[in-house]
Amino acid sequence: MRAFLKKCREHYIHTALDTCGYTTSEEGVLALEEADLLLFDIKGLDPAQHFVDTAVYNDVILDNLKRAESHG
Repeated sequence: MRAFLKKCREHYIHTALDTCGYTTSEEGVLALEEADLLLFDIKGLDPAQHFVDTAVYNDVILDNLKRAESHG
């Protein structure tokens, strides 16, 4: 995904990435930073309820959202 987003940027194509934000790989996090527009689909803020609904806690997602926000 990151390579695709970079190639689009090289050709002046604006990009949007629609994601739940759950990625633990450095490559995945860097892909979040490559997109011109980032759409985060937050399922919920309560960690326990998020786990019930999705089978994962939302700490990784919220950390990735904070990291992406810090890059503007």
